[in-house]
Amino acid sequence: MIALGIVAGSRGPDRLEIPSFNPKTKERRSLIPHRTLTHWPFFWFAISILVITIFLSFDGLLIRSIILSMIGFVIACWLHLALDILTPAGIPLLNPFGRRVTFNVYKSGSSSEILIVLVIILFTQIFLPPINWLAFF
Repeated sequence: MIALGIVAGSRGPDRLEIPSFNPKTKERRSLIPHRTLTHWPFFWFAISILVITIFLSFDGLLIRSIILSMIGFVIACWLHLALDILTPAGIPLLNPFGRRVTFNVYKSGSSSEILIVLVIILFTQIFLPPINWLAFF
């Protein structure tokens, strides 16, 4: 269930902007401006606290399974933000509509982005201990 949530959340901050694409003009528009509220770490911190609180408040395999997918979604959104802060556009840290912070390591869509993702995957597989999620049930 966590993996399902991670797959759904990998593009979560971008999808929550409610984007639309005009094929004639090849222009992307969204209801929420890109890299504003949905890319603001405080927003995801609040969502994380909410999801953890819900997880700890409920018993039962079905409810906990659904909540585990929500946890996976939030984890993927945090990773999305971590990767976006490395791009030239950056993410807003203090104000969702204010100045963005960037480390300007790579450009989105470049081959260096794939390399960064592979390094992160390798790092997590080598250095982070496995979590026994069944212990939470």
